[in-house]
Amino acid sequence: VAMKLQGPALQALGLSEALDLRSADAAPGFSDTLYPRFGASYALSEAFELRGGYVYRPTMVPNQRYETNYLDSNSHIISVGVGWSFSDPTEIFSNPLRLDAAFQLTHLNDRRVEKAAPTNPVGNYEFGGDIFNVSAGFRYQF
Repeated sequence: VAMKLQGPALQALGLSEALDLRSADAAPGFSDTLYPRFGASYALSEAFELRGGYVYRPTMVPNQRYETNYLDSNSHIISVGVGWSFSDPTEIFSNPLRLDAAFQLTHLNDRRVEKAAPTNPVGNYEFGGDIFNVSAGFRYQF
C-alpha cells in the first residue's frame, strides 16, 4: 500500500512528504502443494446417477508465528451428489431435463498458533472446524 499526498497547501506548510505512507507487508511465505483428488460416479439407471469424492488438501500456509495471521489448516473434503434426468412434463423441450444436487463437507483440522513474541497483540490462538456446502443445478442440453 502506498499513499502520497500532494498540493500547494501541503507544499507551503512543508508537509509535502510528511503525510506520505508506504507499508512493507511481510511476504506470506505460502508454499506450493500437490494433492490428489478421488472421485467416482455410478449410474443406477439411464436417468439416475450417484457421485462421490474425497480430497486431502494440505495447507499452503506456514506457521503464523510472527506478524501475519492467515488462517488455514490441512483439510479433508468429502462430497456426494446425485443427478436425475427426466422428460419435460410440459413437453416444451424435446431433450431430457437434468437436475443435479450435491453436498460437500470440508473438515479443517485443528491448528494451534503460538506467537514468537509474548507481547504480540493477537496472542496465541487455535482454530479449525467444518464448512458445509449444498448446491443444486438445473440443466437443459440443446
